[in-house]
Amino acid sequence: MSRKGDYYRTKAIVWFAPEIPSNFGPKNYVGLPGLVLEVERDMFTLTATKINLNPDKEIKIKRVKSNEKIITREESRARIKQIEEDRRKEYGG
Repeated sequence: MSRKGDYYRTKAIVWFAPEIPSNFGPKNYVGLPGLVLEVERDMFTLTATKINLNPDKEIKIKRVKSNEKIITREESRARIKQIEEDRRKEYGG
């Protein structure tokens, strides 16, 4: 459900691990019979990069500040393409 109270109607592919008996995952993707590892949607993908089942402190997610720039999908792909090209040149691939 969005902040305005609307339900999301976008399809998503959600990968979860039934071997890890926790129904934890990102907001709107909880309640599956295992830990959610990845959520694929049309505009973004959320991926678990580290799993800590015994955290020492509360986990905080950094929000985008009003003075930080949010880039488009096209800008993101262009940056990734440039990084890949730079690495190929650097490593001779």
